[in-house]
Amino acid sequence: MASALTHAFAAVALTKTLSHRKRDWRFWTLAVASSILPDADVEETMAWKNGRFRFKGASMETIMAQLARWYDVDIVFEGGTPSRVIMTQGRFEIRKKLETSREQQQVIEGLGLRREDLDDSLPMEVVSTGISSLAVPIKSLEALGRCRVNASLLSDAYLSAGAIGVFAFTRETRTGPPAQAHARFFAPDDGIGEDPATGSASGALAGYLVTHEALSLAVKGGDYSFMIEQGDFMGRPSRIFAEVKSSAGQVERVRIGGSSVVVAHGQLIF
Repeated sequence: MASALTHAFAAVALTKTLSHRKRDWRFWTLAVASSILPDADVEETMAWKNGRFRFKGASMETIMAQLARWYDVDIVFEGGTPSRVIMTQGRFEIRKKLETSREQQQVIEGLGLRREDLDDSLPMEVVSTGISSLAVPIKSLEALGRCRVNASLLSDAYLSAGAIGVFAFTRETRTGPPAQAHARFFAPDDGIGEDPATGSASGALAGYLVTHEALSLAVKGGDYSFMIEQGDFMGRPSRIFAEVKSSAGQVERVRIGGSSVVVAHGQLIF
């Protein structure tokens, strides 16, 4: 009976748009599915629909495969352990360009830098793949390392531009290719003095770098693959991998991925 209920739901869901003439096919699908999977678990099948997770006796690979399918991510395993997660982000957008010297100066002073520290070959822009951040191009790693945030001044600058934080970056890197940028993320209005790894801002920066042709790497048919460094100035180095697909100068898709390290472990007892 459990199998019948589960697969009746699945069959009707899949064929609900078909005409009445095909009604018999629904029952045929139900009968076959019931005979093949006699031990179907109604609770497990319906859990996701009801906003719950249910992994009864499942292996780590099975759990990760389910999460990957539900959340549109790819999970790479090495030796039975998840080693990297890759997520497709939203549509890339340039939402605002800071063009006036007054707007730019407020950002520069908020970062504790000088005007000559800016990389004038690239624009200061609010960019997004779902969450807006302010991309601020800096000339060198040395200058990026001198950032000393004035929280109130910087917060006023990026909030008035419609961003949730500042992603200051330079095209100088510590590790060389495939790294194409080294970045620091500041969001003092949300109590984030600095973040060691910011996937949303990295995705937007990846789209920005491709849009402005700011990468020093070979391109394969509009597909870009590179790395963004972050967290080094905090003593928590992060390496974020970016994949960008573009066509006719337009960014079509941004994917961001990275590895993780264990910072704590524990046990849940129910």
